[in-house]
Amino acid sequence: TAANNIGFMFYMKNDYANAAEQFQKAVDITEQFLPKFSTKEQLSARNLHASAYSGLIMSLQKLGNTNELFKVQDMNRSRILRQKLEKNLPQITLPQVQAKLQPHEAIIYYSNGEPGQMIATIITKNSADVVEHFPVNAWLNMKKQYINNIQKKPNSINGYVTKLNEEIINGQIYRHSDPKTAFKAEDYRDFVALSREVMEVSDAQFLDLQQKILKHWYYFLIQPLEDKLVGKTTLIISAEGELNAMPFEAFLDSNGKYVLERFNVKYMPSASVWASLSNRNYSEDRKPLLAMGGATYKEPQSSASN
Repeated sequence: TAANNIGFMFYMKNDYANAAEQFQKAVDITEQFLPKFSTKEQLSARNLHASAYSGLIMSLQKLGNTNELFKVQDMNRSRILRQKLEKNLPQITLPQVQAKLQPHEAIIYYSNGEPGQMIATIITKNSADVVEHFPVNAWLNMKKQYINNIQKKPNSINGYVTKLNEEIINGQIYRHSDPKTAFKAEDYRDFVALSREVMEVSDAQFLDLQQKILKHWYYFLIQPLEDKLVGKTTLIISAEGELNAMPFEAFLDSNGKYVLERFNVKYMPSASVWASLSNRNYSEDRKPLLAMGGATYKEPQSSASN
């Protein structure tokens, strides 16, 4: 905890090298004890110390260290599943991932940084890049339009309409000198919950809202990577946290086209698990499986004429 806190002190001062060193120290301490814990204890410890992994990812992104960033992203995912698949399953390296990819494929590792910040590692057969996107004003617009309503926070007081970097708390106007601090983790979680709720309904009255939300997610998660995805037809996505609840194939670009219309979208827990499963040999009489779940359907409307 001390190393983690010192890491954030360095990070706030833009000293990313020393921040990374402290976050790595915190992560190493956690990693040292994880093998001694039960599965339940491992999950609890990782949740308790998740900020150290996030801080390390944020720092490595600032330093442009793609190899180390990928290593941390992969290490911090599907750990329990890796152990279930193979007790001593080795962690895959970035060159090994690239060797397994086909020319038309791209792996995208998404990580959350500060609230509203996306850090992505885009891996193709011949390249590996890190992209950071932090569209603060876009998030604050969403907060004004939708999130404040969910949280029952007004956008105006005594006829004064708040600006993007302002909010009303207990009847007082608070102005944030840094707009980033006006968008909080609670706001991000509430928008994810709203997105999931809206995407599960089929009423025509929600169509406009649904499209606005899907376009926002595209702008946030896909658009910053477009120049890296030229010529690719398959996206293999590994997300974390709230992003695991997002249907990437349903996002809408500015032309109203779904991601699924341009790409074949696949998901993986981690590259290490993906590689392990792809190396398995199955019997020739193994039957294929198509499985679906979690669908939400509107109650059918019936009438005497139907």
